[in-house]
Amino acid sequence: MKNKFAATKSFLSFPDFLSLLAGFMATVAMPPYQVYGWVILPSLTLFIYALSVSNKPAKSAFLFSVAHQATLLQWLFFLIPEASISYRWMIPMAGSLVVAYVSLFYLLFGLSYRIIRNRFGGTVALLSMPVLWVGMELLRSVGEMGFPWCLTGASSLTFPQIFPMVSVTGELGLGFLIFTTALFIVSLFKKNRTVISFCGITVSLLLIITVFVANRQPPIHGTDSIRISAVQANVSLKDKWDPEKVDASIEPYTLLTAEAVADSAEMIVWAETAVPAFLRYDREKLKWIKSLADSNDVFLYAGFPDASRNNDGDMDRFNGSGMFTPEGSILARYSKHHLLPFGERMPFQSLIPWLGKMDFGQAEWTPGNKPEGIAIPGTDAVVSGLICFESIFSSLVGMTEKSGTNILVNITNDGWFGKRAGPVQHAELARLRSVEYGIPLVRCANNGMSYICDNKGIIIEELPLYVQGVITADVFPADRKSYFATHGYKPLLIVLIGWIFASAVLAFRRKNA
Repeated sequence: MKNKFAATKSFLSFPDFLSLLAGFMATVAMPPYQVYGWVILPSLTLFIYALSVSNKPAKSAFLFSVAHQATLLQWLFFLIPEASISYRWMIPMAGSLVVAYVSLFYLLFGLSYRIIRNRFGGTVALLSMPVLWVGMELLRSVGEMGFPWCLTGASSLTFPQIFPMVSVTGELGLGFLIFTTALFIVSLFKKNRTVISFCGITVSLLLIITVFVANRQPPIHGTDSIRISAVQANVSLKDKWDPEKVDASIEPYTLLTAEAVADSAEMIVWAETAVPAFLRYDREKLKWIKSLADSNDVFLYAGFPDASRNNDGDMDRFNGSGMFTPEGSILARYSKHHLLPFGERMPFQSLIPWLGKMDFGQAEWTPGNKPEGIAIPGTDAVVSGLICFESIFSSLVGMTEKSGTNILVNITNDGWFGKRAGPVQHAELARLRSVEYGIPLVRCANNGMSYICDNKGIIIEELPLYVQGVITADVFPADRKSYFATHGYKPLLIVLIGWIFASAVLAFRRKNA
């Protein structure tokens, strides 16, 4: 018995326990537990302290992430497979792999901290933490395997009062401020005057500058609105992809579209794969949706599978969408650019082509072109579509914003997640894009949550999960850019470079002292 206890004690040290506790607390700071967003600060404070006293900081960082990600992403272990996932036994395995994958970034963070501490001492290592943290969150956000789900800055969704700050700092910049504040608290406890000075001065200056810039931004609000409706059909996933029930599954769109038109909608949005048919080749369904737009005299943005033949003669399939004019013609198409790895496409096929031949039940879509704005004739609106989890990537919004986009549309189908935290987290994270760029957002989900929010990220109209209905609002296209939209992360980069330089000088002095 004593041997078993000793083995447990040797595996989980006191800093490890603190890291696990901090990880659980970090989850409480994220949607859907938004009333507790402030918990992110004590969570990171506890985590930083744990690493500072740990003999194995890489292990402690890994345990923090496992505790945080496993509780944050618990809904991944309970996906509703229906007809989309062939191998149901893989669902818990897939959830475990996602948690392990994200935790590798935190392991790298802890390992980097340990290397710096062993080489330059504890003070320099502590000062390196904010830079390492931002770098880690950035690495999580890029590439085919990018997964910036609930980064530190997402805790701000609890406090609409600080949204103007996010329009200056962006999600990563706010995360830097929060982490540096937590480090400041730890340094007070440890009585490290050097770190106290570094963090205290930096946080104070950045807060003053950020608040000043946020208050100096002119209102981002157009004068001419466009009335937009989002249709939440609440179609069962099982029925949607059943060939014998396709017609019945799309019938609600006819009825709900008429309801939106009765509410004077000028543009109507349908969810991702609202029409479960390849419209380019399904003349009956294409005729139906064109006549629906024509008879109701509205612009109609809908999600549907798409396909085209490539130069090799093979058929490329896309998770597509299209804007239909009031005359019934297709104004523009957009196909999902950033596909879900392993779910919609096997990653790294450009490097290892044979990976595309592996079948784990994935859809194997082809990536579409980068998103671009679609100008709506007769209005000031330039609309850009984001499909499903593309809404969590700030960089994608940055791409389309450069083409003049002033209204974002996010179409999705979150029915795979049931009534767990996943759909709520996804919906809330999309709002951050509105806040960062100062662009109103129309979100349309098959089973919810659908909403329309203004350019400040404040929800005007919304529909809860698993409710059939329509929401309509006057949407004002953004008439100017937010500070973040103009400058991106350049100011943050300058701060990080300055921080690194100052830390390097300190490290050099200590080494030669």
